[in-house]
Amino acid sequence: MRGPFKCQLIVSPPPGILKSIDGDERVIQVTEGIASLRSTIFASAILLSCAAGAQAEPEPGTRGFKTPSQNIHCLLDDFGVDTGTPIVLRCDILKTTNASPPRPQWCEYEWGSSFALTQNKAKGEYMCVGDTVASDDWATLGYGDVWQAEGFTCRSERTGLTCINAFSNGFTLSKASQKLF
Repeated sequence: MRGPFKCQLIVSPPPGILKSIDGDERVIQVTEGIASLRSTIFASAILLSCAAGAQAEPEPGTRGFKTPSQNIHCLLDDFGVDTGTPIVLRCDILKTTNASPPRPQWCEYEWGSSFALTQNKAKGEYMCVGDTVASDDWATLGYGDVWQAEGFTCRSERTGLTCINAFSNGFTLSKASQKLF
């Protein structure tokens, strides 16, 4: 899975050769100036590496996907990794046909449509949330395809989405049912 990467390459190619390339959520900037053949070859190698995502770390909160039906959206919540906050896989389901479990008294927001999975041995759980991770920008995880990151594995099927952690705990989500295990 590709994620948005920010790569900046600053070299000095001959004027008019390369200005900037902005596409596929990657930013590559090349400044004007005089360049030798060596710097042009070096720049080309860096451009190819950057385009392939080599040695580029995805920014926090930029790894996610949606199912082909666009009913389930998932985000790898790694915003607090540098502060010691554990990584959580969160998936939101937009439409269900079954009744949600009763909302706990302590939850004053939405209940029954957001699910969390941690990297430890805990099973999947419902989340009390006031936002959504749904985004048109997420790549589509095709039916039969598998997404893996940070110890989580999700498989998209026509019957729903199943996500597990390294301990095989997780959840299966579909319009008709949501199962935690």
